[in-house]
Amino acid sequence: MAGYRDHCLERAFSDVMNEAEKGLRALLARPASLVMSIISAPLWLAFFVLSLEGYGLSLRGSTLQLLIWVSYSFSLYSTWLWEFGHGILDEQQEGVLEYVLGSGSSLFKHVLGSGLAFLIYSLLDMVIILASFSLVFGVKPLIINPALLAASIVLASASLLSVASIYSMLVAGLRSSWVVTDILQFVLPAIGGLLPSEFSPAIRAINSNSPLAYPFVLMREGATGINELGTPIMTQLMLATAFTAILLGLSWLFLFMADKRLRRDGRLGLR
Repeated sequence: MAGYRDHCLERAFSDVMNEAEKGLRALLARPASLVMSIISAPLWLAFFVLSLEGYGLSLRGSTLQLLIWVSYSFSLYSTWLWEFGHGILDEQQEGVLEYVLGSGSSLFKHVLGSGLAFLIYSLLDMVIILASFSLVFGVKPLIINPALLAASIVLASASLLSVASIYSMLVAGLRSSWVVTDILQFVLPAIGGLLPSEFSPAIRAINSNSPLAYPFVLMREGATGINELGTPIMTQLMLATAFTAILLGLSWLFLFMADKRLRRDGRLGLR
């Protein structure tokens, strides 16, 4: 029995890694997208940060350090929702998901493997944003606790993978799903820890009570070394891990139901 279980786990791990390899190759096959990110990132960051100064925000060193991770967090929200969530819908229209199921894999393994590839690719965004802040504003990014920062990025990515996959299953079949995505692109970050708690008491209350916010708060805490919420870091880490595990479980459930429907009816989604 133990040998059979180990074989199943080994097979599942192998399937996920194969999907990750294919996903990473597909992402890196679009060099134009990466070049555009490198060119445009300094420009939109300069516009974003300088517009905040127009609203009275002082661009001191500590504020700029926080804005580095605000920018990266918004990039994560936007990219996971648009490129990953909508990418699943595009794959169904292009027949990719039928090929995946026909190869003996499952929708959840495919999404998990693709998400791993997307996590690796999203680290390039972080490098570009760090370099852009250094180039445009002359600020040297701080990373006080690299281990906490790395853990928070993994947790944030896993949470957004789950949210994006659940969302894509719910909106599959809608003609104008992009409208919902456009709204969520701003609603989710607002309740999900995008803004530092130092900015206002209302934001602190949101960050303290929104489970989705903890990985992004931890990201800033790992980078700056400042305990933003006043709650012990290990407590925040445990809460973030527990909520991410719950989201992954819900994602598995939604994808399992969608997998069954796709095999039976040839249509993606739950409706």
